[in-house]
Amino acid sequence: MNKYISFLVLVFSFSALYGQNIDSLKKAGETENPENKIDALIELGDYYFYTNSDSALFYLKTALQIAEENNITKKEIYILKNLGIFHNESGELSKAKEFLLQALKIAEQEKDTLNTISIYGNLGNNSMIKGDFEKALKYFTKTISMFEKTGNIRGIAMSYGAIGNMYNKMNKNIKAIEYYELSKEKFEEINDTVSYAILMMNTGIILYKTNQFKKSEKYLKTAYNIFKYKNILLNAGKCLQGLAILYSKQNRFINTTF
Repeated sequence: MNKYISFLVLVFSFSALYGQNIDSLKKAGETENPENKIDALIELGDYYFYTNSDSALFYLKTALQIAEENNITKKEIYILKNLGIFHNESGELSKAKEFLLQALKIAEQEKDTLNTISIYGNLGNNSMIKGDFEKALKYFTKTISMFEKTGNIRGIAMSYGAIGNMYNKMNKNIKAIEYYELSKEKFEEINDTVSYAILMMNTGIILYKTNQFKKSEKYLKTAYNIFKYKNILLNAGKCLQGLAILYSKQNRFINTTF
């Protein structure tokens, strides 16, 4: 069995992506106004983030160049951070850390609290992927403290979830579930049912791995019902895949109901 039964894991990249029409974005990128041009290029980079890495990198680096030339520091921080996230997820960890540290230096100089917290979170991801779990935990714990000071419940939820992912990666199942539960409570508080469902799914997988089949079934069914209601069919299908594996393990091949 694969670690996550080929499920989606809630990845906390501490950055929002956009969904604007691609043609309007390209047209906006032709403007002469530097800030508007940067915004359009950033969104184009986000648009291609997971589908065309060359295009994403081109648009982000072009945006960075314009931001630097025009001393638009706020945008420069955001772009450097996104380049760090991009290289994190591409597995180019040294490049990712380099961009993130550049972003952190400027963000702290500018007293840009929100981006500073976000960068710490992504440095945590960088350390976690490298297997430096002690450093990752320090970064994630720091983000929790900073998010608590700003009253950002979603940020706290993301940080707890990131720590849960870290412990899951370490195969420390009890600790992973503990932090997934903390994250889940916070997402429930802000009515983010999709993130809640993904954490239910992740917890269900860990419960399966530890032979807690009854609890695993409950969590996977709950996640399935949320995804089905929200019409997120890919995730719903992955829950069904997990339940099928669970039932097969228990030789339950007929009369299984939801």
